Amino acid sequence: DATQEVKGEHLEALDFRVPIALDTLSLVRDHLFTGIGAGQFSLVIPQYRERTIGVNNHKILHPESDWLWLVSETGVLATGALLVLVAMALFRSFREARAGRDRALRMACLTGAALVAIHGVFDVPGHRIALAWSAALLFALSFRTSRDWKRPAPAVWPARFAGLLVLALGGWFAAGVWFGGPPSATGRADLNYDRALAMYREAVPEGGELLITKVPKLTQAIELAEQTTRLAPLDYRPYGLAGRGDLYFDARRKDAKKAFAVESALNSHWAKIPYLQGLEWATIDPALSVDSWREALRRADAADRVDPRYHERRELLRELNKLAKGRPAFQAALAEALKD
Repeated sequence: DATQEVKGEHLEALDFRVPIALDTLSLVRDHLFTGIGAGQFSLVIPQYRERTIGVNNHKILHPESDWLWLVSETGVLATGALLVLVAMALFRSFREARAGRDRALRMACLTGAALVAIHGVFDVPGHRIALAWSAALLFALSFRTSRDWKRPAPAVWPARFAGLLVLALGGWFAAGVWFGGPPSATGRADLNYDRALAMYREAVPEGGELLITKVPKLTQAIELAEQTTRLAPLDYRPYGLAGRGDLYFDARRKDAKKAFAVESALNSHWAKIPYLQGLEWATIDPALSVDSWREALRRADAADRVDPRYHERRELLRELNKLAKGRPAFQAALAEALKD
């Protein structure tokens, strides 16, 4: 599944492949030729999630299509070039498989290899390394072997040397993944965010009160979250974490407002983002939460227009009314947020 979790019975009854594909096409339209960059899909797609807004509290990892995933990250030119190469390779293999001995076996190998590319229109088998390598092996087996192998001419060796370099580079990346080598920038960003979040929770326990003895720890958490934004500037999470920490320091309130604005822009459809920001501002003054809660209600209305079964506005108002019960300042802020 493209989402990391499941949201109740509604997601089980719906196939989100089409809405995810449509949201991805909106992304592609804005980055038609260059794409958004390899590995950036899950970070950028929250800005385009209009049709999948009903499950917007779950991270979409991919668009349920190898080819859509590829075109979104690399652009139409690179994807088109790869599509042409795949078609040419399969056509040549088809011609080879029809002649010579073991035709049936080699045709079966070609079919198995081609199915990965075809299935990639509707799913992501090409991004599963085991399936990708299996398809490459089957493709190679579909060709006829030469019984009279000759030593390659000298002109061929530069290409073979280049292939060895690519193999070495791939091995270096594989070692980093399998044996704890140096992580990528995105990997370092995830590690830094987890560390910053742990520091924040140590300094600010569940109740929301900052422990005086943990002020240095909170400062470290904010600094680490800000470093994370430089490693992964499209990830909305570290901005929100830095903003929550900034609110505990009077001199950093403007920084908190900027961080919350970036977080909200990078995840521009999920109602819970401004809702949680409003809760943070309410710890200072509930009146400061009005704009955030008004934006949360607007997003909830948009989600209900996409799919009324989720009742986003009703659930959001239930949470807000629960918070405001017996707290006049909260009630006044909520009443102001409900005004048109």
